[in-house]
Amino acid sequence: MHGPHIENFNNKVWQTELVKQSLAELAEVMKIKGNLHWIPSWSLDRLLGLFIQAKFFEEDKTVGHWMPLPEQIRYIVRPSSIKELRFYVTADGLLAKRFPQYGYFKNLFFDQLWIGLKIFIRRSFSK
Repeated sequence: MHGPHIENFNNKVWQTELVKQSLAELAEVMKIKGNLHWIPSWSLDRLLGLFIQAKFFEEDKTVGHWMPLPEQIRYIVRPSSIKELRFYVTADGLLAKRFPQYGYFKNLFFDQLWIGLKIFIRRSFSK
């Protein structure tokens, strides 16, 4: 990422009224069957951020905020051996299912599926 960008996923950004309007619908999207729901362990802020953007999308309108320099690009510098694996395929799949009109969510889903497949193959052959 280069230059100013919108920080969409920060859970401190959202206006309470947008979150309140979205949570019931998001809970329905996360329903697997009956009372069984999928609850993400690390990507809920990202899922909620993308869900709010899609739900309230208006052309040329920004949902989120501009990050000031130099905070606009964040890096976590740690050895890869202690980084936890973050796999967003389920969240991205739910977004693609709920908002099929946005091809971006399908791209995210298939990208995560591809990443997961590469990780699986790499781990299978490294044993």
